[in-house]
Amino acid sequence: MRHLSFLTLTLLLLQTHVALAQQHTWTNSNDKTAFLGINSDQLSDEKAKLLGFEHKYGSYVSGIIANTAAEKAGLSPFDYIYGIDNFRTDEDRSLTSIIRKYKAGDKGTLHLVRKGKQITVDVVFGNRNDTEGQEKKEKEEVFLGVSPHEDESSDEAGVKVTVISKSTAEEMGLKDGDLITSINGYSLVDWQDLTTAIRTLKVGEKITVEYQRDGKTAKAEQKAKAREIKEKTYTIITDGWDWNDKSESGNSAFLGINSTSVSTEKAKKLGFDNPYGSYVTKVIDNTAAAKAGLQPFDYVVGVNDSRVDKDQSLTDILRKFKTGDEATLHFIRQGKAQTARVTFVKRPDQEFEWNMDDCKKPFLGISQSHQPDDQQGVAVTIVENSTAADMGLQDGDVITAINSHAILDWEDITTAINSLKVGDNIQVTYSRKGEKTNGSKPIKSYCDTKKKANGIGAAMSFAQTMKKSTTNRAVANASM
Repeated sequence: MRHLSFLTLTLLLLQTHVALAQQHTWTNSNDKTAFLGINSDQLSDEKAKLLGFEHKYGSYVSGIIANTAAEKAGLSPFDYIYGIDNFRTDEDRSLTSIIRKYKAGDKGTLHLVRKGKQITVDVVFGNRNDTEGQEKKEKEEVFLGVSPHEDESSDEAGVKVTVISKSTAEEMGLKDGDLITSINGYSLVDWQDLTTAIRTLKVGEKITVEYQRDGKTAKAEQKAKAREIKEKTYTIITDGWDWNDKSESGNSAFLGINSTSVSTEKAKKLGFDNPYGSYVTKVIDNTAAAKAGLQPFDYVVGVNDSRVDKDQSLTDILRKFKTGDEATLHFIRQGKAQTARVTFVKRPDQEFEWNMDDCKKPFLGISQSHQPDDQQGVAVTIVENSTAADMGLQDGDVITAINSHAILDWEDITTAINSLKVGDNIQVTYSRKGEKTNGSKPIKSYCDTKKKANGIGAAMSFAQTMKKSTTNRAVANASM
């Protein structure tokens, strides 16, 4: 992917974690629907088999939400829930759908597997609003000091790691290439399991790591240390590749997207439970992503069993694969979870061309205006003789959707316009004085608009637009 050389961001590492939650959404609810309060993942057939689960349609707990029924019942990460009372999960019935049969205050008996043993746990279901009003307690975060090894094989049960210097992992004697198989008795199959295990720890607690090295099994113990928070400088990259870095292996996997991260607030507005995914802004022609049918505004959250989180970005996951590998992408498109099979390709020898000729650039003809505090969307100023002017937009209109894609910020507008070609129809939904209106026209080029306009000072050039749209991008830290 391309390194945007004009922009380097200095950001503090984000410490707030919001896990992929099967039973936790952003929508406030005043109804009486039962709420359990877990973050969980569904397992692939292969992972369920490696963990010894005969029932493969359960929910693998990765986190417990504070002050909920799950916490009060004593549920723990790595519990594998496959039923409630006489109901069992199956191919057509998830744990979520079973829980919908209950109301807040109802009692139930959970059927689950914990450390290889089938047990039952009684629970009194709560309400989704149980978590509201709770004070957020800041706590030091445990830092083991490992990141995914470049030669990690998806066929191995365990996590092959690279060790970070001056970390807990280094102090306990771990080395690059060690395969961690368990932490504090919890079996690890993949990086997601390692992430879950680390989150169960507190700073100062003993951490016991079992690992394999050169075919031999060993064990190491050490008190868990906190993560040091320091300012770090990140260079914007997309899809795991810096075009100016020639040191990467030519056999490494290449997906073929330009993407951006989203803020927690934006993820909430879009209905994404996991705010650590990659929001696709461009699909590069003739790449794995293009052949798999990915589109701008798709939100990629994982590959195979791996899911993005605050310590593992899509870039980190993709580094596990090589050219020719096949995998399943997990993404959200217009609110629906979807999958697509991809075959990773080799990175092109030449970088993607960003400096498109002005006469080939789709140009709507807007610039950002003062944003009303009470409206969602982007308030705009209109360029004379532009596509926007032709369809009747006026200064101060608030754009809320383009071609059915929700518009929350300027970057969404950039993504929507850059997905078009000159002459394609663009449909804009906007609000004017509280009334919703639609406009539709074939989009002109920047060149054609500029020729017809007497003053283009209000327009933002393509390069300026790109710079503005990337102001809040960052690459997630890969290490645990």
